[in-house]
Amino acid sequence: MSRITVVCCYNDVQQFENLKKELEAQSESAKLIGINNTSSRFGSCAAAYNSVIKDVSTPFVIYSHQDIVFEDTDNIKQLADYLEKTGIDDILGVAGVRRSPKATYTNIYHGISNKRPAGKLKIEGIEECESVDECLFGGHTDHFRKEPFDEVICNNWHLYAVEQCIRTKVQGNKVWMCDVALYHCSDGEHNDKLHENFLVLSKAYHKKLEYIATPCCRGCTGLIRRNWGYLKRNRKLGIYSDSRLVNAAFKRIDKLSKRSQLIHYCLYGNYIFK
Repeated sequence: MSRITVVCCYNDVQQFENLKKELEAQSESAKLIGINNTSSRFGSCAAAYNSVIKDVSTPFVIYSHQDIVFEDTDNIKQLADYLEKTGIDDILGVAGVRRSPKATYTNIYHGISNKRPAGKLKIEGIEECESVDECLFGGHTDHFRKEPFDEVICNNWHLYAVEQCIRTKVQGNKVWMCDVALYHCSDGEHNDKLHENFLVLSKAYHKKLEYIATPCCRGCTGLIRRNWGYLKRNRKLGIYSDSRLVNAAFKRIDKLSKRSQLIHYCLYGNYIFK
């Protein structure tokens, strides 16, 4: 009997077929539920995943990107064994972060033309963390039936795993990262939609958390700091305000923050910003 169901929302049929073949070659069987989104039926991963949780019949469920490669035939067994050690409302992933240091912990590799380690720090066994990456994560099926993905906060394709991590930690549960080594055939992507989603997430949890750490973004949740962080991240992508006055003011304040500890504290607190 399978312990794990792998759920994958895909828009690339060939990548999904590759994933299917890799799962068939695993030493421990896993069920697979594919969500065909080639016609953009779903506008968010949260909505797509919520649509199939009723069809999961195994004790555990793993949510996987379409470009994940299971290079080791024991990957599913390793994931299932680690999930057996977690609480019913815990979340498990293969790449995670802590409040400090800034680096990502993971044993997976990524990159399309240049395969390389996806993080600077390795994981040994299973370790606690703040949040995990969306590339591959999961938990007990009963948890996701009881706590569906938030389709309001996560109304696009970003941070849906992070929101689950934050929610379960606020409720007193744990988030774990494990040393299962996979290959994520992607270079990763930072865009304004990700930054917008982080802003919404920060606003949603600002009364419960002062700071949020994710594999993609980090920052304080208060009104001034979350909005400053949003502008700062977008400017790193070359996205500026339509107002010359706003751009000039930002540039001036940013320059002053590098000279004044007080201004820097007002904008970032005592936390790591990303």
